[in-house]
Formats: sequence, structure tokens, C-alpha cells
Amino acid sequence: MFRKSLMGAVIIILAFGVTAGAEDSPFNVDVFFGWGGCYRPVEWTPIEVEIASTLKKPFEGVLRISARQDELNNMNLSHYFVLTPDVPLHIPLVAKLAFAADAADASITDRSGRQQWTHRIELWDYSSSAVSAITAVSEDELLIGLVGRSRFGLGQLADKVECRSDRRSGKVYIKDKLPRMLPWDWTGYASLDALILYDPDWSELSLGQLSAISQWVNNGGRLLLVLGSHPIAADSPLIAALPLRIGDAKEINLSPDHLSLMKLESGEPQSLACWSLETLGEPQCCWTVNEVDGNPLVMMVRAGFGRVGIVVFDPGNMSAAHSFESERFWVYVLSNLIEAQQKGSDSRRPDIAQERSIAIIDPSEKPADQQDSYGRYSYGISTQLAGNNAIMEYLYDIAQLRPLSIWWVILLLVILAVLIGPVDYLVLKRLDRLPLTWLTCAGWIALFTIGAYYGVRTLRAGDLQLRVISVSDGVASPTTGKSSPVVWSSVYAGMFAPASDDYTLNGLSPQQWWSAIAPSQSQFYAYRQSIDLRNVYYSQHDGGNLPFSLPVSIWTMQCLLTESPQTDMPFTAELLQSGNRVKLRVANLSPAPIKSGFVMTGEGRVMQFDSVAGSSSREFDGSLHHERVWSVDGRDMGYRYNLVPGGLSLGHDAAFFAQGTLQRTNAILSYVKNGAAVVCVRYDDIPSPFSVKDPSARYEHTQLARLVIFPRND
Repeated sequence: MFRKSLMGAVIIILAFGVTAGAEDSPFNVDVFFGWGGCYRPVEWTPIEVEIASTLKKPFEGVLRISARQDELNNMNLSHYFVLTPDVPLHIPLVAKLAFAADAADASITDRSGRQQWTHRIELWDYSSSAVSAITAVSEDELLIGLVGRSRFGLGQLADKVECRSDRRSGKVYIKDKLPRMLPWDWTGYASLDALILYDPDWSELSLGQLSAISQWVNNGGRLLLVLGSHPIAADSPLIAALPLRIGDAKEINLSPDHLSLMKLESGEPQSLACWSLETLGEPQCCWTVNEVDGNPLVMMVRAGFGRVGIVVFDPGNMSAAHSFESERFWVYVLSNLIEAQQKGSDSRRPDIAQERSIAIIDPSEKPADQQDSYGRYSYGISTQLAGNNAIMEYLYDIAQLRPLSIWWVILLLVILAVLIGPVDYLVLKRLDRLPLTWLTCAGWIALFTIGAYYGVRTLRAGDLQLRVISVSDGVASPTTGKSSPVVWSSVYAGMFAPASDDYTLNGLSPQQWWSAIAPSQSQFYAYRQSIDLRNVYYSQHDGGNLPFSLPVSIWTMQCLLTESPQTDMPFTAELLQSGNRVKLRVANLSPAPIKSGFVMTGEGRVMQFDSVAGSSSREFDGSLHHERVWSVDGRDMGYRYNLVPGGLSLGHDAAFFAQGTLQRTNAILSYVKNGAAVVCVRYDDIPSPFSVKDPSARYEHTQLARLVIFPRND
């Protein structure tokens, strides 16, 4: 009896110790997801982690966050950090979250791997009356980030405007962040349709944050700068890459006519302090939306594949008479920033597959949030995820993953039936052993079961395969004023494994952002979620997200996406145009030969050209003609699986509309509409940009490269 009482006491003491250890943890951790709780499913989403402690000495440990990324994968992040006593630590991370991801697990371990703190963060509530911690933003809605002041009705703008597309109307979300809480990596802004920096105190923004915003813009982001009382340094990463110069501020008198052009129709004049702007570089890179006596008031500037809008005055300094309908001013400015616009014309041409506009809500119509056809528990996939599906259809197209012919199954069943039936009966009858039928029948079934397994294994056997499609996009230097172009790369890979294992990748760059991708149905459903997910582990540090290893199950393929900025393009091009005749010079800087390509100018006119040997140049002379080389029909949801191949195969061409590349495709078409040209080339069977630590691995890599250039007239 005494021994039983002693054992019970020990168990109680141990249980109390574990509980107390969890409750009395020296760490106080807060974790926040998205932009004000808004995120786009399966796209990069910022995570803010605040860590405070009661420690007496520095602590070196690992922060881990795990959440469901999509219908097939879990994303597990690890970030190494050092915590100083009495000094709170802010850790900005980025992850991809699935639609209706129910929870995220966060933990802190020390250098020895001992767990010091753990917590499960509930993200999604399935009850109809509850509000989830995160809100999914669809492709037909706008997500706008705001940093700095919230003046001139900007804070209430989301309640007065809506996003309109060919399919439906959607909400506009405007979510603010404190400057110190801004992401440090460009992926933290990837889910935004636009970012507004409204006269922030630039000293509160670090160089890393400004560089991240600049990278995001170069990769296709939309940034609005509202200049006010805080001057921005000329060497700031946001300004240094733009083809303009900001001068001194001066007082400008705005007449009612000037104000009405900006949708401020109060009938009263206004005097404002305005910063002066001087444009540099090619005329296709800048256009003035509104000006007074040669002084731009609102200007749009191309920066790489993105766009920067600049308002040179603080609208909050206007009199009350002008702020009565301030939403009209913001719609006017944001429309020019978000929508594609033909230079020198007021007629806007929407970007491909993103035919959206921002407009003031009509009180006579049903509010946008009541027109949502998807509902709370389902979510329509975006154009980018549909492009991923088309890419993966190509990656999965290998002999080992094709369905077995039904005739093999029929043949085996017929043979089994013959052996169990007449053959078995006749043989046993001849041997006078008919009672053994039950034993021989079971034996035949066992033999065929084992044979079927090894037969399928033989058909599915093969070397480890890595199939890669990469897209390298560049914009020639006139948009940046620098000698080198802006270049970004997206790589889509599929790894097939003949045996289940964790495979290590070699040749990774520190600034690459890796994530798994998986096939998606036309809609995500909250209640239709897989439980058996693949766990992919990443180390996120120093501007990159790199996988430790990749778990690949036997006879399956793990698909991946990596995005990163590059230093140069594999080729350069020059175009001389005279009416419908063009002379094109292509310099192939890669040792691999260019298999084929084309040049496309305005109005969709194209000239095809053939191969260019590696490390050589070639000139082409020909005529332009109308040809649809790659496009989608954004008005019909059926376009998602009907990409037009043109001169390239469907599987390769789909990469132009997939995740990580679509925003650059939109920007390229906008460049072409405004007088530039794009040269697109294809490389086949070139070395893979990364490798697998397995000598038996086989590689197949196709590279597509697009370069935006500015033609010279003959």
C-alpha cells in the first residue's frame, strides 16, 4: 500500500512539474499572420514573431513554425536566433498557408534541441458564427498595404470602394503596419496588390526593409509613394533604382480645373507644397498622370517589372472642402497604379488574366461581400495556381507515372481464373488430391499477389529523375539607369524517386525562396482536407528559404518552385525597326544553343527565328506579322487549362502564367503595348540549376528566357 501511494505521489509531482514548466516558461511570444490577418492562400504570407523573455543571460535557439501549405504539403520553417536579456526580439518570417489551414504550431528549442516553449495557434474556426483569425483574399479582391499616415480619408477608403472584374465584384482590404513591423524580405509583400507608403518617417525604415520593397517592385509589385514633410534620401533603394530625381519642394497654386482632373471638384483653389520631379531614361518608363505648368503632381514610373506611383504633395494638407469626397481622389490614383495604361492615353488596357479595377461602391447595388459566389467554406483557385496545374501535368508526364493498361489487369485475372479453375481441378484430379484445392487456390492467389507487386515495381523502376522548367525574365537597363538589366528567375521542378527517402539538393543559392507545389482542384474546400501530408523542412535566414531535404515517396513525384533575383540574362538582343521590317541581333551568352525564339512588338506582331549556337551571335532580318504566341482568355474560367501554345509546347508555355511568373508576364505585355518589344528564346537539355545528391539521378532541363528591349527606329 505504501509503495502504491509513493508511486502515485511521484506521478503527480512529475505531472505538475511538466505543467509548471510550460506555464512558467521564460519566453513570452506573440505570433501574427498576414497583413492585418488577411492573406492569399498558397502564396507567400508575412509572419510577425515578437519574443520577450525573463532570461538572465543570452539565449541561442531555434524558432520553428509549422502549418499546412496546400492539399499535399506541410511547410516547416526553422529560424536560428540569439535573444539578449531584457531586449525584445522581432523576427519577420514568411510562409505559405493553405485555404482554411486550421492551426499553426510554433516552438522554441535551445542549441541542444530541448524544447523551451511550444504553442498551437488556432487560425480557422469552422463554426458559422465565429470569425477566423485569418481572412482569405481571392483573386477578384484587392489587398493593399499601408505604412505611415492614414490621412485624407484613406483609413475609411475600404468601406467606400470595391474591386471589379469581368467575373464579379470583390472587396478591397486596406491593412496597415507599423514601420518596424514591415517584412525584411520581398516575399513578405508578394500577396499585396499595392503598397502605400504615406509620408512615413523614413528613419524608422531599415535599409533591409527598403531593399525588400525595392526587390518586390522589380519583380512586379505596385508601390505608391505619397511625399509629405519627411524627405526621402536620394540614395534610398526605393529611389536609386527609378529613372527620376526628386528635387526641392515648392509652393504650387492649384486651380479648380487642375483639382477636377484629380477628381477633387470643390470649386475652390488650393495652394500646396509639392516636391519637384525630373525624369531620366527612356520615355516608356515614366508618364505624368497630372501636372501644373510642367510640374508633375501624380506620376507613374516603371521599375523593372513593377510600377511606382508618386504623389508629390500631402493630400492631408488640403482644406476640408476638398476632403468631402476624398475617395474619388484615391480611386483616381490607385486606378493608374494598379491597372495597365497605354502611355499618352486615358484609355486603360487591363493586364492579362487580372482584369480588375477599383471603383466607388454604387449604393443601389448589392455590397461586394454579398456577391461572393465562393462562400466562407470554399475558395476558387487563382490563375497562378491553375498555371501550376498545367506545369505539373507536364512534369508528371513520365512513363513511371502513367497508368497501367487495363489489358494487363484483364490478362492476369484470366490467367488466375484458368489456373484456379480447370488447370487446378484437372491436375489435382489426376493426382487424386482434390481435397487440397483449398490449399492450392490460396497458393495461386498468394503467388499472383507477390508477382503483381514485383511486376509493378519492375514497370515503375528507374533512376531518380529531376525534370526542370525555368523562366528567366529581364528588362533592359533603360528602366533603371544602370548598366545591368533587372532579372528574375522562377524554376519549376519535379523529382521522381524509385524509393522512399529524403533527398538532399546541391547547388542552392542563399537568396532562393523554395516551396513545394501541389496539384489543385478548381476550388479549395474547408472540409475536404488531407490528413496524410508531406512534411518539408526549410531553413529561413538571410533572405532565403532553403530546404534541408526533400521527402519523396516511392513511385511519386515531389514538385517544387524556387524564385530568386539574378545578376544577368543568358542572352542579349538589339532590335532595329523600320515599319513592318525588323533587324534583330541576338547574342547568346550561354554555352548551350538557343533552339528557337521570337520577337514580339506592339499590337501582337511577331517574327519567329531559329537556332543560335552557344556563345555566339546571329542576325535575323524579316517582317512582322500578327500571331498569337502566348495568351489566355481571362473572361472564361475555362482558360485555365487551355493556354495557347503558339511556338512553344503547352507544358512549357504554361510557365508564363504560373505562380511566381504571371506578374512578370503582365508587365511584359504592358511594356509591349507601350512601345517596347520582348524577345523570347528557348534552351533545351541544358544543365540543371541545381542537382540531387545521388549519382544515379537523371536530369531534364528546359529554360525559357524573355528580355524586354526598346527598339531603335531605322
